[in-house]
Amino acid sequence: MESIRTIRGFLRRVKSNIAIKKVLVIIGAGNYDFAGHLTNWRTLAMENIRLAQLQTFSKIVELETFSAVAEFFGVTQPAITAQIRELEKVLGVCLIERSKKFSKAKPTPAGKELIKHVKKIDGDFSRMLVSMEKYQTNAGE
Repeated sequence: MESIRTIRGFLRRVKSNIAIKKVLVIIGAGNYDFAGHLTNWRTLAMENIRLAQLQTFSKIVELETFSAVAEFFGVTQPAITAQIRELEKVLGVCLIERSKKFSKAKPTPAGKELIKHVKKIDGDFSRMLVSMEKYQTNAGE
């Protein structure tokens, strides 16, 4: 019964048709244990979070405005907003304080926590690319 409440809470937070379909598949498979649902939620999040969203979020924290980030990446401001809203939906948290009073975008407590992880991910990703250089060949030449 506890796991059903967990799923309902997850669905309320996510409100995404794709996520709902995936959770319904999980339920249909008869996987009702609580630990399994946590694992499945993590899997859902990993499947739906893109590196570009994390990089965009990091750049918003750095530049403090959506429009500056849009200009930096050469896209429209609504495209940046959509990326962040999708990331927030998948995680089920608000990451950026949105206020018409303040022109700057400030991370929420959840956003501050996420930025710590994003910095680690970025560092790990950079180290992974460097470590793969020794295996690259001149196959294209």
